[in-house]
Amino acid sequence: KNYKDDYKGMVTIRNAIAHSRNLATINMVSDMGFENVVNGLHRLGFTENIAPGLSIALGTVLFSPYDMAKYFTIFPTGGILTNPILVRQVVTPQGETFRYENKRRQVDTREQTYLMTSMLEDVVRYGTGTAARVSGVEIAGKTGTTNKNIDAWFIGYSPTVETVVWFGHDNNTPMRRSETGGRAAGQVFRYFYEDLFRIYP
Repeated sequence: KNYKDDYKGMVTIRNAIAHSRNLATINMVSDMGFENVVNGLHRLGFTENIAPGLSIALGTVLFSPYDMAKYFTIFPTGGILTNPILVRQVVTPQGETFRYENKRRQVDTREQTYLMTSMLEDVVRYGTGTAARVSGVEIAGKTGTTNKNIDAWFIGYSPTVETVVWFGHDNNTPMRRSETGGRAAGQVFRYFYEDLFRIYP
């Protein structure tokens, strides 16, 4: 069912993503064929086990915030999947410097990722992610709220910075019904970006 239990009939995929209309994305996966979707995800670099079923359209693959940061790099980089690294450089007491580089590979076209970014900007402009808007900064992103409000996500990016915000309890117990990806995680995302751009204009 749709998160808000509202049903609009036929909608564009842009509208479905902006307002988290689950039934539209499930219908899209059904129309495309589950196997085609899974093959496409594998081409993009998803290596996790993907359970068969249309719920894949709702993000039922288990990802850590680190994984989400990795896969979302495809959109702001014009289709380049970039493996995040935690340490960029180490300098030993003897003065030796060791540098580490991100592994990158092209997995999608600039045109396709431009369209995805355009749709994700609408999530923030007028969809479920309006709480993540930052004045004067282009922001694209996606909210996510799991069943029973166990997890609340906002994954977004500006032209220069990508950020993943996850809310939840360590023991996987539900949060309040009001703690959604847009309300909980989106506000933290905005606060972080406002502070980030204040420090590094």
